[in-house]
Amino acid sequence: MKRLVALFIALSTVFYAASGFVSAGIEAPKSYLWLRGTGINDPGINFDVPGELLSDAVITVEALVMFGEDCVSDGGCVYLNCYSYASRQYLDLDHLISFADYAKESDSALGEWRKAEFKINPFNGTYGKYAGKKQAPEVLTMGVGFWQATGTVNLGYISIYQKGELIWHVDFENGLDTGLAAIGGTANIREDNENVDWGVVRAAEESSDVPEEEQEKTYGDYDGDGEVTSDDAVYLLRHTLFSAQYPLEGYADLDGDGNVTSDDAVYLLRHTLFPASYPLVVHIPDSVYDEYLVFTLLENGNYEVRAREGAAMPKKLVIPSNYAGRRVISSARKGFAETGGFKSVAIEEGVGSIGARAFYNCPALAE
Repeated sequence: MKRLVALFIALSTVFYAASGFVSAGIEAPKSYLWLRGTGINDPGINFDVPGELLSDAVITVEALVMFGEDCVSDGGCVYLNCYSYASRQYLDLDHLISFADYAKESDSALGEWRKAEFKINPFNGTYGKYAGKKQAPEVLTMGVGFWQATGTVNLGYISIYQKGELIWHVDFENGLDTGLAAIGGTANIREDNENVDWGVVRAAEESSDVPEEEQEKTYGDYDGDGEVTSDDAVYLLRHTLFSAQYPLEGYADLDGDGNVTSDDAVYLLRHTLFPASYPLVVHIPDSVYDEYLVFTLLENGNYEVRAREGAAMPKKLVIPSNYAGRRVISSARKGFAETGGFKSVAIEEGVGSIGARAFYNCPALAE
């Protein structure tokens, strides 16, 4: 709704702010937030800036952003925006003072990190009952997301300056410590689809979630020749097809979706061609899954396995000793209890611990 109103009144609004990309060709940040729009919905995240931080003067918004090469508009845009509200009930546009999309994919070279700069006085009303009037905002929202568009957008940071001083800043060096619920408003974003439709990337050498032995490895060198080239992308693709013949050492979920697939091989190939746009980082979600199994990350960096709820199990269930470049060392307690479909289980060597009652009351399992 907010995006539709923004489009409608854009033709009649008097421009009161200056915005644009002030620099390009910037090195990729070590950490950033990413969102993916698939066309099924329009995801978005708002960061709330308390009104008490603001005074009746121009602010300068500075943001580091990259609109991915896959961004495509279907009559809308991929955006960074700023909305000023007289009340924190900002789903009600009756409280909207002013707004602007200060960076869009159509204004930027896709696949490049760029710095956007935007100036506005959030007290100057340009919308509805506040048009042409002064109104102190209770909250300023800094948004990133999609409206009738698809692709990927990466956000490195947003900073706000007023009267030459930094008054507010957000970056993702420590991830989203507070979780989605505390950062502001969201649209079509859920905690449980982290690393699928959204996530935070942190460089492996600075992520406390990455075991020390993992930090020492060169990610992407899957053929072991000491270099990351297109040959490694080919090797990774072969692994997805013939995992036994082409085993992996090291983490390989390069696109952060929680699984190692041909998409990761494509990502690696793109990295060899456009390293700044496709950095090699380590995505380590708490759990990943395949068609039948869920693999949960343990404190020692290995996986514990259990059945995926609702999955139609094969007649012969294979519990692997390695998944996505990590060892699978145990099955969860009651991990497969009361699960139907499979008549036999093959547990690969290396899975050393089977949880209590792991296969309790499995109706089709032969004695």
